[in-house]
Amino acid sequence: MYLIDGYNLLYQTDFSEKESLIAAIDRFCRAKHKDAIIVFDGHCPSNLNTDFVQVVFTGDADAGIAQIIAKCDNPSNYVLVSSDKELRSLARRQGVETIRAEEFNFNARKHASGAAEKPRNFLTDSEAAEQLRELNYFKD
Repeated sequence: MYLIDGYNLLYQTDFSEKESLIAAIDRFCRAKHKDAIIVFDGHCPSNLNTDFVQVVFTGDADAGIAQIIAKCDNPSNYVLVSSDKELRSLARRQGVETIRAEEFNFNARKHASGAAEKPRNFLTDSEAAEQLRELNYFKD
């Protein structure tokens, strides 16, 4: 689960509006099969949620993010995206991974911190056939 400091990330990107940022995060999350919560300061009269992204507007985004971090059941399942020093420090103390907003990589093929994601290990057709032949030796 990505926990994103909305305006903090928005101001570190070339996006001119929050809707564009939300759409980019949604594409990223769809590709990664992960969910995100984006927390913005202020109020929005419309629902900007997507299938993978929950958008929250609150009077103070930092306080809202701190509450989410305090209530999360498994902090190791969360990644905070923010450059706010206090939030990052709080998150690390709680066991939440952090990524600075300016380092967040919208390319879903790489880990958000920029490290290459571990490739999926599928069997080739010949490897699958070989394993099936071996398993057939155990038939009754």
